[in-house]
Amino acid sequence: MCLQEKMNTQLEFSCEELLATASNLSAAGTETTASPLRYGLLLLMKYPEILAKVHEEIDRVLGSSRRPSMQDRVKMPYVDAVVHEIQRYISLLPFSLPRLAPQDIHFRDYVIPKVRCIYFHYDFHKA
Repeated sequence: MCLQEKMNTQLEFSCEELLATASNLSAAGTETTASPLRYGLLLLMKYPEILAKVHEEIDRVLGSSRRPSMQDRVKMPYVDAVVHEIQRYISLLPFSLPRLAPQDIHFRDYVIPKVRCIYFHYDFHKA
């Protein structure tokens, strides 16, 4: 327990909760960055012809002597399209945010009771 918690028992947010929240934010931020990079690299390995076009456009716009900037994005439409396609292709969050059924819902042979928590699954690969 933190020293501040011991001295103030009316705190609404404990040190343990703060650490858990910071950990969750860190993990979520890491995953949303690491997964597109990982899948993007795998997809580019699978499709070397796309990788070659991406590499050519980067070399043409940036050369080998400078780092990219946000202004370069409009000069590299192919790279921009590939990045967006990778983000569309991977299912980073395969489930939506939870929803509550406002009333009993009859769907095919199933009944979803009122106030039941529902998660919708997206399968972008079949869309």
